[in-house]
Amino acid sequence: MARERRSLQDLIRSRQRSGFVGRQGQVIQFAENLALAVDDERRRFLFNIHGDAGVGKTYLTMQLRQTAAERGALTAYVDETVEDVLSAMSVIAHGLSPDGAWLGEFNKRAKAYLQRRHELASDPHAPDGVAAFLTRTAVMIGVHAARGVPIAGSLLAPVDAAAAADQADRARAYLASKLRDHADVRLLLSPAEELTPLFVTGLNRAAAGQPIALFIDTYERIGLLLDQWLRDMYAGRYGDLPGSLVTTISGQVPLDPNSWSEYIPVIADVPLEPFSDTEARQFLASKNITGEQTVEVILNLSGRLPLWLATLASGHPGGAADIGDPAGDTVERFLKWENDPARRAIAVAAALPRALNQDVLAPLAPDGQAPVLFAWLRGLPFVTQQGGIWRYHEVARAAMLRLQRAQAPSEWRARQAALARAHAAWAADTSGGTGETWTNPGWIDHVREETYHLLCADPVNNLPQALASAVKAAKHSTIRARQWAGLIADAGRDTDQPTLQEWGRLLGGSIHDSDLTEYLTHLINKGQISEASIIIAFRERGNGHRLAGRFDEALADLTRIIDMDPRYAKAIASRGLIYYTMGRHGEALAEFSRAIEIDPSYTWAFSNRGRVYWALGRQNDALADFTRAIDLNPSYTKALASRGLGYLAADRYNEALADLSRAIDIDPDYAWAIARRGQVYLALAQYDEAIADFTRAIDIDITPSRAWIIASRSQAYQAAGQPDKARADFTRAIEIDPEIATMTDQ
Repeated sequence: MARERRSLQDLIRSRQRSGFVGRQGQVIQFAENLALAVDDERRRFLFNIHGDAGVGKTYLTMQLRQTAAERGALTAYVDETVEDVLSAMSVIAHGLSPDGAWLGEFNKRAKAYLQRRHELASDPHAPDGVAAFLTRTAVMIGVHAARGVPIAGSLLAPVDAAAAADQADRARAYLASKLRDHADVRLLLSPAEELTPLFVTGLNRAAAGQPIALFIDTYERIGLLLDQWLRDMYAGRYGDLPGSLVTTISGQVPLDPNSWSEYIPVIADVPLEPFSDTEARQFLASKNITGEQTVEVILNLSGRLPLWLATLASGHPGGAADIGDPAGDTVERFLKWENDPARRAIAVAAALPRALNQDVLAPLAPDGQAPVLFAWLRGLPFVTQQGGIWRYHEVARAAMLRLQRAQAPSEWRARQAALARAHAAWAADTSGGTGETWTNPGWIDHVREETYHLLCADPVNNLPQALASAVKAAKHSTIRARQWAGLIADAGRDTDQPTLQEWGRLLGGSIHDSDLTEYLTHLINKGQISEASIIIAFRERGNGHRLAGRFDEALADLTRIIDMDPRYAKAIASRGLIYYTMGRHGEALAEFSRAIEIDPSYTWAFSNRGRVYWALGRQNDALADFTRAIDLNPSYTKALASRGLGYLAADRYNEALADLSRAIDIDPDYAWAIARRGQVYLALAQYDEAIADFTRAIDIDITPSRAWIIASRSQAYQAAGQPDKARADFTRAIEIDPEIATMTDQ
């Protein structure tokens, strides 16, 4: 069939009917890039849009997304509504494949992770510090820390190798006792490491039929959460990405040239300035605003910022006189042509919430009017929607907040209090009346907004409550701590209240990756919080100090807790663990014994007191404590492995083999137990079995602190008559740890 021929005039009229599309140069650049072959050296795989607020970054990002979709690409969009790497992957997965056709395996495992994490956080019997480790530290540093590898660098706080390995082993032992599937244990220990390869596999599956374009907006807010993960993906850490993938990252500042330096050859830098005079005039012409005097006034008022151009044009002014004085009030500029007083009032009032939907609007709107008013609000040019929420552009919202604070302070406080009460009621509904549920994202979202509005209503009197909840947020995860720091900073900005601004600065600036010790220090020293909150803060800070190897500081925090509550068995036992780590065995023994006296069912304390007895040479007492711990919890892998080592030292090989095999059956990735079983086989002259176990342990967990496993395999090779392999292993062990020695520390 012959292709229809169209005249130039037809094509021009078609373009004219399609309306104004700004940023033509950037759109054309993006479209031409998509048309290039993936191996064309001119093709760019990253587009970096950056510019000041109001310059139209999101508008351009949406244009580029539409351009990609029109050219047959699968697209997905992420912005500040995501909380972490997992939620970002989930949003992308749904955007690319709403039915889960391509990323079904990722979706399945992500759902399993969230369910398991909820169960973990809700377990009152979880060992002290394990929940925080899994939801804070292990999530940040991934599988390396879970295997005991110390990581320190630009993105991560220093982690003490022995402390991290011990905490990881505690977490592994606990999870192995709770979960039957060892794959779920790995998932909980390092979710990003486990889920991202599935995510990348899904991207490749989706890209088999069509190209993929990802769009990440408001990067100035979410870059801290996603930047390292994105760079790891581009480096191939989780598998090869599809060659057709193009990612657009949009934010107020350019990508850090130091972090992204190796990708500069494939990055298209897209700086945005206000519309050019020509673009601005074209935009106004598309809105049928062509009178030169009217155009000039709008250009002056708007500064050619796309947001203000759209707002000023939306009123369809008949002439320059309809626009008003260019130096007029900012809010008046946004609402100049809305004559309905009810609509004007609700437009201003609806700026109070940080995020908006019809339910949130209801406490602010006249009875029964929320649906109609919300439908109108959604169409305003400074209101944008993502997912199930709507937000005011920050320029418009800031102006309207200032207006309300200045004109009607009492009404400001009343409306903020009404919004706080509404969110409190929704939080109660979400939790089912069970009170605090920090594992429930819906409950957390409502409590965050309740706290924000309470601070806006009465900053002085409500600040202690907000700081107490900031402590609890830190107990749950670094992500939550960052959110609480952010809401306090937002409240300080939106109320122009210096005390809140300072707290927002202090807390936000003291979160260093997974290390919250400085954040908690501010709350302890300056927060004027209750004793119960102080105890939580000391406990979390002490655990952070311990993981970082700052044992004296950790002891001081635990001692403060014990001074306040002399029967706090977990704090006493935690102090015992630090004494043990420091080699102060007599003090460790006293602490564990005191904790057991307070709580005779404290399994973890029995197991660790057994380790202390062993270090003191009291093997029979150690075996008795390990046995007591196993009696209390038959699936306690660490106690089983420790008793197995005790039996090995006593030449009770069959009993040692039974205990270590049982621990390995429960936790197939328990490298320490596998290696110790290899030593049992070596003692029994079963060299093939010994070599197999040592090899398996090395494959799972090889770190400088455990080079003894390689040295043990060297012994097995030597005994099996394989001197070359023995020599190679011994050399490798020495290279890893020049002071190699057989170690009993787990």
